[in-house]
Amino acid sequence: MNEKNIDNQLNEAGQRAIQNMVASLPEDVPSLAWRSSLNAEVRAVAAKRKRKLVWFRIASPALGLAAALSIMFVAQKPQPIATPVSLNSSQLQATLIKAHTEAVSQDLANSDETNLTDFDDVAKS
Repeated sequence: MNEKNIDNQLNEAGQRAIQNMVASLPEDVPSLAWRSSLNAEVRAVAAKRKRKLVWFRIASPALGLAAALSIMFVAQKPQPIATPVSLNSSQLQATLIKAHTEAVSQDLANSDETNLTDFDDVAKS
């Protein structure tokens, strides 16, 4: 359709009658009270939505932390329980000296000083 054809259609009697009817209608301007109540409703809906988002932001990390802790406790290997050993005093003394000797020799081997003469003097006494 070209512009002249459209202009001709708009100038027809039926179109002019509708144009006059629309022009004769009273102009309806929304009242300020209606707009104010609409704004109040929008604020209320926005506040509810904001509260939901806050719960979601708090609940998500909390659930993640709870899941990680539960996995950690379930996957944790059981620790061996030490059983007491009954030894007489001479066996206990020999065991303690042996453990001490091994610990000291390992410490000396790991240190820069490899002089074992002081240790040998202590072990002989």
